[in-house]
Amino acid sequence: GPYLARRARETGHSGVTSHDIFEAARAGHHWARALVLEAAEALAFGIGAAACLCNPALVILGGGIGAGEPLLTRAVRCALPRYVMEQNLRGLRVVRARLGYDAGVRGAVALAMER
Repeated sequence: GPYLARRARETGHSGVTSHDIFEAARAGHHWARALVLEAAEALAFGIGAAACLCNPALVILGGGIGAGEPLLTRAVRCALPRYVMEQNLRGLRVVRARLGYDAGVRGAVALAMER
């Protein structure tokens, strides 16, 4: 969220939120689509590094934008082959978090209740 808003300001689109950027991208605005693709590339790069080290079967995108924005998830999936070796890419799933933005808080509460 904050990354996209900051990048929007840097490209002359001040006062917009990540939600605004995704709406503009879905409406076909080139500047917004470029920002979403830039964020997806950065995420795919990080996921690629992790995939090469520990070969996960599943990556869950959480937080405000990862959990709620299918456009970003699709863009990350498209970018992954540039950063993940083919043998690590096979079987790797990238999904949005089901619990949304509050996933970390919910997990902490569940852990505290177990103890």
